[in-house]
Formats: sequence, C-alpha cells, structure tokens
Amino acid sequence: MSSTSQSNNSDGFRGLSAEELKNHFRMMVRIRAAEEKIADLVRDEKIDENGDLVYDENGKVVRLQKEVICPAHLYSGEEAVAVGISASLTEKDYIFGAHRSHGHYLAKGGDLQGMMSEVFGRVTGCAHGRGGSMHLVAPEVGFPGATPIVASSIPHAVGAAMRSVIKGESRVAVSYFGDGATEEGRFHESLNLAATMKLPVIFVCENNLYSSHVRIDNRRPADSIYKHAEPFAMPGVRVDGNNFFEVYEAGRVAIERARSGAGPTLIEARTYRIHGHVGANLDLEKGLRNRMEFDMWMDRDPIPQMERLLISEGILNTESVQAIHEAEIAEVERCVNQARQDPWPKVEDMLAYTTSEINQPVPKADLLPRYDNDGHVVEHDIMNIGDSIREATEQLMDSDDSYVIIGQGVNSPWYVGNTAKGLFRKYGPKRVIDTPISEDAVSGATVGMSMVGMRPMVIHPRVDFALLGTEQFLGQAANWHYMTGGKVTVPLVARLIVNRGGEQAAQHSQSLQALFAHVPGLKVVMPSNAYDAKGLLAAALLSDDPVVYIDDRWAYGNTSEVPRELYTVELGKGVVRRWGTDLTIVASSYMNPMAIEAAEELAAEGIDVEIIDPRTLKPLDTEMILKSVAKTGKLLVADGGWDAYGFTAEVAAVVAASEVVTQLKAPVSRVGLPECPAPMSAPLEKNYFIDVTRLKEKIVELHRAGADSSPFEVGQESRKARSE
Repeated sequence: MSSTSQSNNSDGFRGLSAEELKNHFRMMVRIRAAEEKIADLVRDEKIDENGDLVYDENGKVVRLQKEVICPAHLYSGEEAVAVGISASLTEKDYIFGAHRSHGHYLAKGGDLQGMMSEVFGRVTGCAHGRGGSMHLVAPEVGFPGATPIVASSIPHAVGAAMRSVIKGESRVAVSYFGDGATEEGRFHESLNLAATMKLPVIFVCENNLYSSHVRIDNRRPADSIYKHAEPFAMPGVRVDGNNFFEVYEAGRVAIERARSGAGPTLIEARTYRIHGHVGANLDLEKGLRNRMEFDMWMDRDPIPQMERLLISEGILNTESVQAIHEAEIAEVERCVNQARQDPWPKVEDMLAYTTSEINQPVPKADLLPRYDNDGHVVEHDIMNIGDSIREATEQLMDSDDSYVIIGQGVNSPWYVGNTAKGLFRKYGPKRVIDTPISEDAVSGATVGMSMVGMRPMVIHPRVDFALLGTEQFLGQAANWHYMTGGKVTVPLVARLIVNRGGEQAAQHSQSLQALFAHVPGLKVVMPSNAYDAKGLLAAALLSDDPVVYIDDRWAYGNTSEVPRELYTVELGKGVVRRWGTDLTIVASSYMNPMAIEAAEELAAEGIDVEIIDPRTLKPLDTEMILKSVAKTGKLLVADGGWDAYGFTAEVAAVVAASEVVTQLKAPVSRVGLPECPAPMSAPLEKNYFIDVTRLKEKIVELHRAGADSSPFEVGQESRKARSE
C-alpha cells in the first residue's frame, strides 16, 4: 500500500484500534509541539542547527531575549512514556509528576491553554499563576499536581493508592520520576511501603541517563534501576521508553495487576531527553553530553518511530501525519498567543490560597463509653490529655471513613501515649495503619492521601523522628494549596509528640514548634489541657488546611472536664486562663499550667498575673496578647523551645512592632531553653528545663523592673539628652 494514500485500516495494531492509535500519536505530537514552543520562549542562547552555540564577531555568545522566565524542564524525546502509560488509565486514576511533567499533564487530559497560561504566569493558568512550569495541576482529570523536589511525589502516589484500598475502589495511582530520584531514600521507603500493603500503584522511572548534568554511570555502581523491585517482591520491568508499544504493554499489565489487588510494579523506561536538564539548550554546547550519544538517541526519536509504524500498518499516511503536526503546532501557537494576552494575577491577591480557611462542620458523633485504668466503664467527665485525644479521634473516625491514622506504633497500646488504644481492633489495618520505620515515605503518603479526598492523621511518636519526614510538611503540605492556585487542599494533621526528660539527651528531647510555625501554609497547635486537646484536635481534623498538632507528654498528667459530645476549639483563638493587672504571661503547652501554679503562689505576695494560653501558635491571637499587654505594661513569654528565633521571640516581636510597645514599663522577658541541645546527665538536665521555682523568679524579676517609666520613654529621654 502506498504511504501517500489514506488507509481505512480499522483493525488497529497490538490490541489498540486505529482510532486509539491516531489519538495516541496526536497526543505525542501535541506534547512535542508544546515543548518545542516553550523551548523557543525560554531560550537565552542562540543555537545553530547542529546544537552548537552561535558567537558574534567579538567571540561572545549571541544572547536572545527570553519571553518566559520561569524554569522549564522540557519533555521532548520522552513522549512515548507518558502517552503509553496513560493509554490504560481512566480519568479517575491518579498520576503524580515531578519537575519534567508537561507531558504527563497533557497525556492525562490536562488543558493545553491552562498549561501555556501557567507557564506565562497568568491568572488564567491552571494554577492561577502560582505554580508555573514545575507545578502544573489538573485534579479534574486525576492529576493532583507535580513537585520539582526530587522524589517527593513518589510517596504521594503511595498515599493516593491507600485511598483506593481504604475506600474499596478500583483506582490506581502512577508516580513518574527520573533516574536521579532512585538515589533518594524516599524512593526505597515508598517501594517497601507499597509492596508491604499491596497497594495499587505503578512506579514509572523515566531513565533518561542524566540526573541534572551527571550521567548515570558516574552516579551508580550498576545501571539497573528495575532491579530495585527485587528486594520488595514486586515485578520490575525494563522497557524501551522510546517505543510506545513496549511502554503501553508494560503499563497495561502493571495497571491491570494493580487493579486486581496484586500490588505495585516498578517500570524502568529507558529514554532520552532532547534538551538539557532545564531550558532549551541541548547540553552539547556545554560539553555535558557528547555528539555521538545524542545522535544515536535522535535516531530513536519516539515520534518518527511511531509515524513509520502507523504508516506501514496503513493507519496513517504521509499527508495525514503532516496534517496532525500542522494542526497541533497551530493549536499550540493559538494557546501561546492567548496566554500573552491573558491578565496577570493582581498584586493585592498575593496572599490568596496560602491557606483555604475552610472548616468542615462538626459531624454528629455518638457518645462513647469511658473507662478507668482497670477497663471499667466510668461516668465522670474528668479526663487527661491522652484520653481526650483518643476520644476526638474515635468520634471522627466513627463519623466518616475518610478519617484514618497512620504512623509507627499506632497499633501499640502505649507507644503513642495511649492515644490510639483500641482503635486498631475497632477499625482494622486499612484505617489504623501501622507502618515500617519510614518517616519520609509515611509523611509523604499522608500528604498524598489528603490530596485525593482523605482526612488522615499521621502520628510521629517523637517530634525528633518526624524530622526525617519534615520536607513533606514544610515543602509539600504547606505549599500545595498555594502553588495549585487553591485547586488542591491538603487536609491532614501531623501529630508530633514531644517527650523529654529522663536523661534522654538531645535527639529525644526537642520541641520544634517554631520550625513549623515559621512556614506559611501550616497551622500549629499546642494544647495545654484535656478540654483543649480534644477540641483543638477535632478542629484540626475538620480543617481543610494542614495542621501540625504538637502534644507534649509533660502535659499529659493535666486533667480537666471534657464534654462527651464532639466539639471544636477554634484555631487561632487564645484564652485568658487567669486575669490580672501587674504583668502578662503568654505561656504555651505544658508551660501554661506551670505559669498558673507560679502565679497562684505569687498572688500571696501581692503580684497579680494575667495568663494567656495561645492554644494555636499559628495563627496567633495577637489581638488578645496586645490587649493584655496594653493593660499590664509588662510581658513574659514562656515556651518549651529555644528562645533564639523561636516562639518567645515571635511574641516579643509582635509587641515590639505594635503601638503597645510605647506602653511597656519594662523590657519583654522570655523563658525558654538554654542555647544548647538537651544534656543527658541528671544535674545538667535538671538545670536545662524550666520548673515552677525558676519561673517564679522570672516573674518576680519582671514585676520589680521598670516601675517608674517605660523603656520607650527612657530611650526618648536618652536621645534628647544626647542631642542637647
């Protein structure tokens, strides 16, 4: 059959109909057309037809004017992977991408106009100009988004696959990542977690031989990524990533296997990116790749390969191939021209999407029986913090199967402070997920679950352990709502338990609330009593924003009356625990009842202290604090963390930056930990942590200070004297 005559072959090829093959080819061409257009928009060095730099008469590289500034990691040359995998996916399936994800986005059904407008940073972009090239998003077609932090989205796919198991759905999740990601620990943690739970997730490594600018043989002792599947007893498959049909068949088998409940698969697709790591250059001109290697791979370009096969099978001819190319190039040009005209985001809307500020209504919850230490039912309403946390968790888990808990030791009767006791027996392993010691993957899976409609709570039995997964909270959960333009919410709670004392030394004693409170997009909660512990946890779990809930074991002994019904304590609202006139104490967590005890003892000496419990460190109830300080004229801030750059510093700064500073009668006083890690030795440890006696000393010292005039007035007088 002549290649210039259009065939009516409707039989297709290798299980795909002619129409399906045409559509897949058209998508590959669309991706290439889009990428090459973006290459023109971001190019800043003139390159000749051989990929070499062009120099002017003075020997300087000829520079071009960039039209798009944001970094663009181009997918040209890898189109067969995204299209081949997506051929077996439905709109309800999930995919998660990395920095090179234009092709994944388009192949899954993402809007071309939305992508181009986003690359230009326009408000009409798929992320409203908040994400750019590296943070594309299309939840409406099963793409919750991409992240350029290498390997970070791998556990997100694991979390999305958990949702499928918990809800009894047939959805699968696909994680796309490059060969460099397989050198990250979270890759191996994620494979282990997925294999252990037999999750419906497909790990697709697009091995283009380079991680940034370093070739694979300079980074690894063996070039055999697919073999990483072996220790985890899952299939590991290597395919020619430039051959659409090899990718399609491997993807089809893996996806069918995942849907059947047989578990995950690792696919290594060997491919090659035409452009360098970032931008339009080929990396030939920089000496990072050699011409022989480049030309060899260009001979294996997936699009000409597909063209030749479809023509030989009579599914397309040369004219129809050319028509497809022209149509897609024209559509890309149309979208780019539209993006150029689209409006910019308004500067006054800069803070929009930092948090969602949406809270779900409090569901109707059954009243639960309460037990004493011997397991007998009791009628009293006095509870400790651990029991009240457990009750809030159970009441919400009863109300909706979207609430799950996950983490190391959640099945233990004691490891997480009895706060999950009996929940595994009641809800089973799908909703009380005890995990390997894989803090990074577990935290990431929690983020992934929350992106796809679950409301998980991850529990780290020590905040120190959570540091191994901190990037997932600080870099991913905190940013996702913003960088997707509000299209994806991350309603998760990270319960981080502070447990110190008992000569545990530095790495089991840290109180790191300031670290999390520093980052926009996160809310940070620290309860001081059982009533707040239940209400704040319920509010955190009902929030559509990520909340870091830090409960301190030193406060667990504090008991209070706790209602049996489910209720919330509003995030961002503090409370005055004790009214007074002489000075204000803002004390967080376990320091608050300590401050109350100190104040009550000092009342006999005529010192009248007002005590504020912030309850939520972020957002902070600054209005309450400033009102109190304006009344008393003195402020002491007490916190279980370090003073330097910490919560005490933040509260002091809030006062210093307000008009209330002129009403201070003494400098702000702070009580935190000494500027060193926690020591082990008993006498050092005793001196390291604050007790009631030392807190009383600080209160008395502040009470005696600045009786006659404010620091502001003293400063004014000093400046006046110098000027005279």
